[in-house]
Amino acid sequence: MPFQKWWFIRSILKYGSPIISSLEKPGIRRYGVDQPEHPCVFIIGPPRSGSTIAYQVITSLLDVAYIDNLINLARYNPYFGLKLSQRLYPTKSHSSYTSTYGRTSRDGLHAPAEALFFYKWFPTNRHYTEMGDLSPEQIEEFRQTVYALQNRSGKPLFIKNLSFSLRLQVLREVLPKAKYIVVRRNPLYTAQSILLAMRKNNAPEDRVWGILPKDFEKLAGLSPHEMVVRQVNQIEHQIFEDLKHIPEQNILYLDYEKLGAAPELVLGEVMKLCGPGVRRRPMMPLPEISVKNQSRLSEEEMEILKNHIKPMKWALQTS
Repeated sequence: MPFQKWWFIRSILKYGSPIISSLEKPGIRRYGVDQPEHPCVFIIGPPRSGSTIAYQVITSLLDVAYIDNLINLARYNPYFGLKLSQRLYPTKSHSSYTSTYGRTSRDGLHAPAEALFFYKWFPTNRHYTEMGDLSPEQIEEFRQTVYALQNRSGKPLFIKNLSFSLRLQVLREVLPKAKYIVVRRNPLYTAQSILLAMRKNNAPEDRVWGILPKDFEKLAGLSPHEMVVRQVNQIEHQIFEDLKHIPEQNILYLDYEKLGAAPELVLGEVMKLCGPGVRRRPMMPLPEISVKNQSRLSEEEMEILKNHIKPMKWALQTS
């Protein structure tokens, strides 16, 4: 769909939000009270760890609900956006397997998107969040909205927004039955990918790019190589510490490398995590998934990254 049409739809949904809000309130009140039958599943991990392709594979091949680009356009009214998406794409799979730094706009309105509507309640200038950072009103509205999305869809709801990697303390209190897919990748290639993304996007080399760890200000002034390694390390450790307070049966560790080697096995593990009632979409072939764990920096720069990685303890490290 041409950008102009997306802009037009976005403008209608944005400026019509006050009217839409009044229309969707009864639905949120109706669907946002009862504990959902199916889980809400959050995909988390450090940036550039393979979370987007994992999200795409899962939501394309399994019959589950997720946040698509259309719902994101209605980010002020995600419940209305879900209803609209359900009407336009009642059973259709998205078959989206490309992205640009997590963005899937090239693949259409039904392609899975990184949910942006959560910034209605969560801080935008930092990612680490505790319960005390949100008001009781924000917490209740957040809970009701997620419950309404879950109950309206009638399926497991998958949400990928990596900022929740640093907001697990809030999630376990507000959504105690939520489940988590933790995407892991060899930290060498995660750090390399972040460094390359910073350069591609002309990001300042003295500022943390992407997901901001709890004390991200302390990373400013480090060399770019040390900064990205410490960024990944701190995010992993925060996830690891916060997951200690969540039941093991609600957590699935998904290795990026395994997604390319055995995607059908990964899908089976995801279905087990979701519980009974989740089914594989019929007639949907497995995509060819290219796991890009290869050196793309100079030999000297790769050695610098390795030297920063080696002395650190890695909470979620894969082989």
